[in-house]
Amino acid sequence: MNRKSLAAFVLLTCCLMAFTALAAGVSVTLKSGDPVSRQAAAFEKYLAQLDQQQRSQWTEALQGILREEELASIMPFAAQGEVRAVYIVTSGEIYHSSRGCSTLSRSKNVKEISLDDAISMGRRPCKVCGK
Repeated sequence: MNRKSLAAFVLLTCCLMAFTALAAGVSVTLKSGDPVSRQAAAFEKYLAQLDQQQRSQWTEALQGILREEELASIMPFAAQGEVRAVYIVTSGEIYHSSRGCSTLSRSKNVKEISLDDAISMGRRPCKVCGK
């Protein structure tokens, strides 16, 4: 999980916790400077204080966040709902998100296709520009 994704996850988690805590009368404080293991332990303790229905709601919400994060890491442009063009070399196995990628500089048979098409062809993202 990259820093931007982790920050978004922590912010969303904190917001969800605040709303649930207000409703339940239970609270938790997570400090961004604390190690993740300490934050996770504090959150686990908080969950233990909730009733079964609220724990189930948290479980569903967190699973949804993790699924979205997983999809975003696999298909970064599709997860944002965009139709995105990528570039392939007809004989290759990867796709490039940038036509100016240094690994394409000597390629002559570069073709522009949609990200969905590249994925359906079994292509994987370029290690240089596809992150």
